[in-house]
This record gives sequence, C-alpha cells and structure tokens, in this order.
Amino acid sequence: MRPPRRWRLACWIILAACASPVMRPLQYQTWETLSASWHADVKTAFTWLREALLQPLPPGSRVVVVVVVSSGAAISGSPASGGYAGSRATQRFIARYAREESRRAGLDITVTVVMPRMKPFGDVDRRGVRAYAARGARPTRHT
Repeated sequence: MRPPRRWRLACWIILAACASPVMRPLQYQTWETLSASWHADVKTAFTWLREALLQPLPPGSRVVVVVVVSSGAAISGSPASGGYAGSRATQRFIARYAREESRRAGLDITVTVVMPRMKPFGDVDRRGVRAYAARGARPTRHT
C-alpha cells in the first residue's frame, strides 16, 4: 500500500540557469551572441527534464517537482536581448512537453514554469534595464 501523498518526500529540481544575454539591437548581434541563451538556457532545461523522464523514481515513492524559471520575455519578447526571449519561450514549450510525457508514462512528476517580470535586482535584469534606458524605450510589459 502506498503512503498517503502528503507523507511522501518531494524531490525538487529548480532550473534557473541563465546565459547573460548580449544587450544590443538585432542588427548588431552575431549568431554566436544571439544563440548564447539557446545553448545555455534551452540545453539546461532539455537535459534536466529529459533525465527526470528517463530516470524516474519508483512510482509512488516521491513526488518529483521540476520548476523551470523562464522569463516574462517569453510572452512579449525582448528586442534588446537577442535570442533571450525565444530561448525562454522554448523552455516553456519543453516544460509543457515534459509534463505531458510524465502524464502519459504515469510518472509522478510535476513540471511548472514560472515567468517573472524584469526587476532591477539581479545582474541580468540590471543590464536589461540599462539597455532599454539607452534605447530610450521602456521594456515590454512582461519583460
């Protein structure tokens, strides 16, 4: 008999990796600067979600919760940050695919995506605020 869900241990995986985007207009990006977020952020989300699906814990033993920290830029874009918004949107899609695969396989994995708005507290956000200020524009509502 399985223990009640509230008694089971939870295993949390928080994916908050972020390549620091190169803050410049599209025409001044290179493929390398534009794709840096893809090679770091998307690869990290894909790798960890894939492993959670391939090496699940025995059914009923634990609740595995995977939280992917994306960005509000995934919704509205971020024209000053190259491929950052697209990579964050892709994280959202990959998380949704993993959630569906977990359900299909009968795994007890919860996959959640959070998309915080830009705040001037972290290095990436401070750089974004400065880049938008230099452009003479405010960031998009969800960035």
